[in-house]
Amino acid sequence: GTGGRPERHVRCLGVSLLAAAYNSDPYNPEFQASYGIALEKTKQYAEALPILLEAISLIPDHKGANIALGNIYAAKRNMELSQKYWRQAGDGSEEEALQREVALLE
Repeated sequence: GTGGRPERHVRCLGVSLLAAAYNSDPYNPEFQASYGIALEKTKQYAEALPILLEAISLIPDHKGANIALGNIYAAKRNMELSQKYWRQAGDGSEEEALQREVALLE
């Protein structure tokens, strides 16, 4: 069926719009974070990683960028780095980080 197509189209359009914003001002950390998060959500990890790292170099406590980095490192099975970024994203609780790790591995 066509059940997933509209959502996928919207997601691709969203990534395209964020890419356009990022390309218009690649040194804007909010654009970097938003675009990097969108890339992570669509599993484009290689493209997302340098953009997200740049974003958090400018906004170290950006929750979404840190979560996305944690997710990317978890997907790469680097749990040490994933835990580091997940902790930076939240209140630092081990339980929250472990819940994310379990959810990604399911």
